[in-house]
Amino acid sequence: MYDYAEDHCKYQEPGFEQALAIELVRRDYFLNIQRGIASQKILKEIDLPSKTDSLQGIVWLPRLLPKARAKLHGELSSELMFCCGGDRKFFKTHNIMPAEFLSVLWRTGSDDNAIVHWIKLRK
Repeated sequence: MYDYAEDHCKYQEPGFEQALAIELVRRDYFLNIQRGIASQKILKEIDLPSKTDSLQGIVWLPRLLPKARAKLHGELSSELMFCCGGDRKFFKTHNIMPAEFLSVLWRTGSDDNAIVHWIKLRK
């Protein structure tokens, strides 16, 4: 929650409503899929693709996918933030709400092609 508050104070984003929506998706996943059992995995910054990498022509997506999955699964290290400035730029560019992205990611599982297809339909 600190990252949301810090970014909101600095950049007036993502805002309380966005943060709450993201955390509600995470909570729902934790309670209903993970059955209240926390994952023992942790995603670290060093494990992420470059900020300039692209997937089927969509820049930032290779970096966002593991971050979003880690957020959904409760596996983000404290050095990472889902819905950081780069993520927010991606979401604005593609007309996507951050919590909506998590929800679609949950439904599509590990099918990156389904995510790409969904993003391309958004434009």
